[in-house]
Amino acid sequence: EAFARPTPRISEACCLVEHEWVDALMDISDGLSGDVGHMAAASGVKVVLEASAVPIADAALVALGAERALEAALHGGEDYELLFVTDQGVVDVDLFVQRFGLDLTRVGRVLEGEGVWLDRGEGDPRPLE
Repeated sequence: EAFARPTPRISEACCLVEHEWVDALMDISDGLSGDVGHMAAASGVKVVLEASAVPIADAALVALGAERALEAALHGGEDYELLFVTDQGVVDVDLFVQRFGLDLTRVGRVLEGEGVWLDRGEGDPRPLE
């Protein structure tokens, strides 16, 4: 349903900007890894995605298995959700959830450097292919 009839997150984006809660903001239409890559390049930073935090639909886990479902979640497109960067504790999560009924998911962190990296929790993060 979300793919066939995506919900534009215009009000949500406006709220984030109006409250000055974000340092960078865009929609995810080219897939999480692709759009994080665009954001990292434009900002001159390194983004480390945490594999365990990337949202994966239960149906994808059943149909594809954990590894392929993660790859689909990272590289698939047409998500039409918001991707934003902020400092920890800046966003009033309760207000956001109450107003829009959406959970926020922290999927990574921004560091000095460049590119998109993936942390699988098994040692040092590696560049995301």
